Formats: sequence, C-alpha cells, structure tokens
Amino acid sequence: MELERFVGEIPEHPPAGIDLDDSGELVQLDLLARWSDTENEPDWSALGEAAAGALERSRDLRALVYLAGALLNTEGVRSFCDALALLRRYLEEHWDEVYPRLDGEDAVERSSAVLNLVNYHRIIRPLRRAALVEDRAAGRFSLEDIQIAQGKVEPPADYDGEPPQEALVLAAFQAMDGAELEALDSALARAIPDLDAIGEIFTERAGATASPDLGRLRATLAEMHAYTSARLGERSDAGATPEPGSAGAAAAQELSAPVPAQGADGRTAIRSRQEAVHVLDRVIEYFRVNEPSSPVPLLLERAKHLVDLDFMGIIEDIAPDAVAQARAIRGKAGQE
Repeated sequence: MELERFVGEIPEHPPAGIDLDDSGELVQLDLLARWSDTENEPDWSALGEAAAGALERSRDLRALVYLAGALLNTEGVRSFCDALALLRRYLEEHWDEVYPRLDGEDAVERSSAVLNLVNYHRIIRPLRRAALVEDRAAGRFSLEDIQIAQGKVEPPADYDGEPPQEALVLAAFQAMDGAELEALDSALARAIPDLDAIGEIFTERAGATASPDLGRLRATLAEMHAYTSARLGERSDAGATPEPGSAGAAAAQELSAPVPAQGADGRTAIRSRQEAVHVLDRVIEYFRVNEPSSPVPLLLERAKHLVDLDFMGIIEDIAPDAVAQARAIRGKAGQE
C-alpha cells in the first residue's frame, strides 16, 4: 500500500481532518481490530481497508496503528516498517494536530494508542511469524523459524510442521534475490531508529512518564535486522550475489535429507558422510557469524575438502613432499 497519500493536510478539514471519535468511525475500527480478543483473528483485509479509509479523513494515530497491524498481516514486514516511519512523521511534524488530541499537556491517550504496537497477539507474534524469506525449493522462514532452527527457542504448541534445519534457512537466504534482501534489511534498519525517535518525541513533548515502552517491538526488529545483515555480509564476503533460485534449489535438494537420529546420550547421531559435512557447515556458519576473526572456518573448509579423498589423496593435499615416502611404506607393507 502506498502510504504517502496519508501525508499532509486534509483540505476538507485542515490540518488533520475530522475526529474519528465524533464520527463514530473509531468504534467501528475497534470492533474490526479485536485488539483485546486473544481467541479470534481480525479480518485483516477488512481492517486495513477501514483504517486506510479513516486515514483519508483523519490523521489519527489509532487508525495508523491498526493499519500497521493490517499491513503486517497482509503485506509483510517491509510494509509494517513503512507504517512505523509514517507514525514517526505524524509525531515529528504534526504533534499538536494529530489525533487523539492532547488533553492540555496530557498525552496518555496518545501514548496508549502507540502502545498497541506491542500487543503480543496482534503485532509481536505475527511479526515473529512473518516471512523473512520464501524460496520454492528451500521453504518459507520467519524469525520464529530461525530461532527454532538455531536452538534458541522450543517450537510452540501451535507450531505448524517440522522444526526447520538451519542449513535450509541459510539455503533460502542464499537463493533470495539480492535487491529484495537489501530492501528488507534497509527497512528493518530504518525501523529501529524510527521507534527510538517515537519514544524520544513523547519524552521531549510530554515527559518521560508519557513515553510508551516499545522495547519488545524494538528487540524483535533488531534481531531480524541482525540476521538479514549477517546474510548480506556473507554475500559481500563472497564477492558476488547468487542468481535467485539457483543456489537455493541445489542446496535445498542436498540439505533436505532426513534429520539425523538422536543417539542414546541425547546427542545427534551422524549416520552418513553427507550428514557429517552438514554438521561442519553449521559449525563454520556459527564462527563466521559470531566470531568472524576466528581461523576455525578456514580450517574446517580445508577439512571438508579432504572428506572425499582417499589416503593418498589426503597425503598429497596436506604434505606433497611425503607422497613418495608414503608410497614406499605402502609398497613394503604390500610385499610383506
């Protein structure tokens, strides 16, 4: 959705339009949003249309937050971030005019409207489950999927499907169009200072006690941004962006092997050479992301290269000068 149409004065009722409380539209938005209903999902498309219509007539933070939730659930993370940017603009450029209006110097109602952005069922959980990447071969993955694949969280009771392998997540990001990944990363990068600015505006204009605590939302967006930035960094290190779909399809086909079984001690049992290489890949990925100065990835890449070599091939690779001696030893052993 193009949000620029909700910027600027409303000519019919300058500068900020009508009061949605007086028109009765806010009540209708509240009924559509079901913000306190933990059992039933809103009709997000209907809410988005109604909130957009309200914003055509009123620069209202409550309608904008409802629109942000609708965009998150219908269009995805980037559109949600765009809505946060618009919210910041409303507060920065039109603090005195936007709805809900201040009660003297009291911004409690306005702060409460913005606090709807940290509603778990309407914003935080949908954000954690929103697709960050979707590849036909590797799959669709969200922040929640990534955290499960990394072992940071357990799958929730309502988790749909088998827990993903981290290697498949990485394959999907490898296959992602470079421009699309950059756009997602940029949107997340902008959203974090936008949230910080929103809190600062409330503090400056109405006092620290009036500033809404958006920390939970900020932390979620920051974790997303850290992950997308790491994937972009890998592409920069590699020196080129893979063609969309090519690397992901090949990697997904290779990595979609059955999950290794658990051994008696509860550790993952490695049952094939391919699974062993996958484990090495995960160790390499860990050190590249978390300890970029470590030499471990370089050494393990060398070890991976040796996996498919026979004894003489390994000797020739790591100690070429010893090849003749090794052949002589093998010859003597054969003669005996």
